Amino acid sequence: MKKNIDFIELKTKVLSTNKFTIDTFLYTFGDFLNKGIIFLTIPIFSRILSVEDYGVLSIYQLFYSFLIVPLTLNFPGAVTQRLFEKGENEDIFIKVNLKFITVFSFGFSLVLIFSETIFNYSSFFGLDSKYYYICIADVFFMGFIGFYQSTLLGKRFSGKYVLNSLMTSGGSVFISIILMLTIFKGNELLGQFLSRLIISVIFCFIVLFRFKDLFKVSITKNKELILYSFYFGVPLIPHLISNLVLRQFDRILIGTYISISATGIYSLASNLSFVLPVLIGAVNKSWVPVFQDYLRTKSYMLIEKRVKLLSFVFLIVCILLILHADLIFRIVAPVEYFEGYKIFQLLIMGSYFLFAYNCYVNYAYYTRKTYSIALITIVVGLVSLGLNLLLIPNYLMIGAAYSFIIGSFILFLINYLNVRFFLKIKCISLWIFIKDAIILFIILINCIIFGDFFFGNNLGMLIRVVFTIIGVILLYRNRLLLINN
Repeated sequence: MKKNIDFIELKTKVLSTNKFTIDTFLYTFGDFLNKGIIFLTIPIFSRILSVEDYGVLSIYQLFYSFLIVPLTLNFPGAVTQRLFEKGENEDIFIKVNLKFITVFSFGFSLVLIFSETIFNYSSFFGLDSKYYYICIADVFFMGFIGFYQSTLLGKRFSGKYVLNSLMTSGGSVFISIILMLTIFKGNELLGQFLSRLIISVIFCFIVLFRFKDLFKVSITKNKELILYSFYFGVPLIPHLISNLVLRQFDRILIGTYISISATGIYSLASNLSFVLPVLIGAVNKSWVPVFQDYLRTKSYMLIEKRVKLLSFVFLIVCILLILHADLIFRIVAPVEYFEGYKIFQLLIMGSYFLFAYNCYVNYAYYTRKTYSIALITIVVGLVSLGLNLLLIPNYLMIGAAYSFIIGSFILFLINYLNVRFFLKIKCISLWIFIKDAIILFIILINCIIFGDFFFGNNLGMLIRVVFTIIGVILLYRNRLLLINN
């Protein structure tokens, strides 16, 4: 007798089995939307803004990234970790931390505004004071939605996470385009920055309404909950800032040693390559709870199996991006930016090492020994800064890209040594990443040496198409393994 199919049970199994896949897709989609003002709108803003204005926009983004870390004390990261651990008093924990960080960030913002009024230090980096004041306000108000997003991430509410990303990024892009083409036509940058501020203010009030009884929670009675976030988050501030130095400080040096136009070209290449860190972050958000469960049960082989598959996927993606860098630039930007495609290829190589580094730093997060993460990243950040100071004056934008590759590789290698020999944790084999990095490096070197051939005639295009087909076939042949994992 033929057994009837229990569709409810089947649906439950599918949703349970594919939770990791669904979350990864949603986090990827959400993060692309959240970074949309930088990435998804490149074809629009690169045509509305001049190359010089695009360089100023990049400096604004740099200030925003640097300010958001100390203003929030990295408390959102602590909230996510706490919720991953499913600790007690979650509701009180969220509210008391949000209350504390609101008071702290407001006071810190006033200090930043006062110091800028006296010293006008933003002009040294090529940013007008009025833009800097908008940036401070933007960071303060946007901190609320960042905090709320961290609670959704910790509770694994990936659908709500995506919805918030859609509303914040989509709203900002929509308003900015309207303002830039109407009221602020001729002063497009101001329209761009004000649109961000408008959205951040709106969502600040939405979050405050969501936690409307926020200020009824006592900080003094729940100080141990604040200390949890303090001890977790604050030691990571140097780590996060050093990561920013590794990833973005080169733009300021390019503007200083070359020109703001060069900053614009390099920034566009960097923003396009940011597709990989966004994908890495999205995968990591859904991977960390699974990874920590595996680590608790000492399922080391399962960890290595999944990471090996992820590395293979990232390798194929990196190869395809390098092979089609010129086409990407022709599609997304005017001809003034075209030379940036060579920078883009180099940055893809460095981004692969960031993926590899991320696989090891998760072990250190699990042990809560965040001071080791901070120390390593500070050292690597200083090395990267030194490399930029050495290479950019001599090799210009190419020097900045070389510095990023070297810094990313050092960051990856030292974190492996930290996990393997200092923390003494049985971790993923180093050879997985070295093997894939060698393959990617060979592809990159051939594209550099034979660039005129690959990117200058139809035969070169044909070869690239063949490589693309092979890559797609490899992914297709491993489709069952991808689905099962």
